[in-house]
Amino acid sequence: MAKYTNIRQRKDGRWEARILMGRDPKTGKSAIKYIYGHSQAEVRNKQKAYMKKLDEGLEIKSERTELGSWLDYWLENYKKKMVQPTTYENYCYSLSHVKKFFGRAYLSQITTDELQRFFVSLAEDGKMRTMKVSHCLLKASLDKAIENVLLAKNPAQYVILPKAEKKEAVVLTKEEHELFLQALQGEYLAPFFMFQLATGLRSGEVLGLTWDMVDFEDKIIHVTKAVRRQRVDGTQSELTFAPTKTKRSRDMELLDEAVETLKLQQQLQKMDKARLREGYEDIGLVFATHAGHMLERGNVAKVLKRIENRMREIKAADLGVPVTEVEVKHFTLHSLRHTFATRALEQDIPLKIVSSWLGHSSIRVTGDVYSHALPEKRRASIEKLAGITGIKNASGQKCGQAAVLKQNSDTK
Repeated sequence: MAKYTNIRQRKDGRWEARILMGRDPKTGKSAIKYIYGHSQAEVRNKQKAYMKKLDEGLEIKSERTELGSWLDYWLENYKKKMVQPTTYENYCYSLSHVKKFFGRAYLSQITTDELQRFFVSLAEDGKMRTMKVSHCLLKASLDKAIENVLLAKNPAQYVILPKAEKKEAVVLTKEEHELFLQALQGEYLAPFFMFQLATGLRSGEVLGLTWDMVDFEDKIIHVTKAVRRQRVDGTQSELTFAPTKTKRSRDMELLDEAVETLKLQQQLQKMDKARLREGYEDIGLVFATHAGHMLERGNVAKVLKRIENRMREIKAADLGVPVTEVEVKHFTLHSLRHTFATRALEQDIPLKIVSSWLGHSSIRVTGDVYSHALPEKRRASIEKLAGITGIKNASGQKCGQAAVLKQNSDTK
């Protein structure tokens, strides 16, 4: 922060005070504010008044800095080389919303109230994730602006973000699960969906699976990467391999049917290779296009939508009613991951194991997301403790304290 320096009298008779403002982040040179007056007392009073303005959050440097320019500088110099390219692109996208509204404003002009209204508007538009990420980044960038003596106080620090309504995970019921498998018949990407359903991998992780990650002998896959769309420049982007979401590799045991699904996929690829010959670009992907290229997640989602419509048609045929009178639950690729986890918990597989399969950062995350699958298990578990008090009811069965109290009150 800014510091007082000595007051001195100049050769021309005027008095001068210097305030050390730190270092300019671009040049590395000391930034100094000069204050002049006709007397030592006048300069001292001006110096104190200026320092008070700094404490009130007014502009520090004589050079006025626009928020948009500072955000660009902060991203380029403090973030670009510290995070993954895809993460950096996401940061740029999130802050583009802030720049759209405040980019031309000077740092010293931005108020907490203006930011509060802006972030509330993002929430009202349903952009909760954008709201959270952009606020976090803006706060960090303005903290750095304070360190670089461009700002005295951080207006983003006092913003209160609206709370998001917790969304329940969309999970296929057992009946919907069976209907889904029926609708997969004859679909080229059926092995993709079956494998995700049998492993709970994120869709990007399934897309990024290569044959060298599969251990058929020990029935294990080594999840080390995923497929992401990454910007090459300001306008172009391309599909590429990237680290998993948690940036940690993990191993997962495979069901026999998951192994069989992979073997089926091998046969389908052999057919594509035999048909295209040199036209097949083999980069080792387990699930790829007919030509061996990376699958686009959006295109896979379109196929899933087609399967959803097929489920509706099958259900209508079974009921003997028009398709227009039948509804099926809308679900996404991530719903297959949720369905895997739910089926696992329904089979009493420990939460810690399910969490490790899913690649969650902690078991708490798994418990929060899949709390819907736990109530019945909690009831079944507590019933196993029946008789813990050693008390029996009139039928000779052990019961709890509440039943005994009721029996006692009935006898009075």
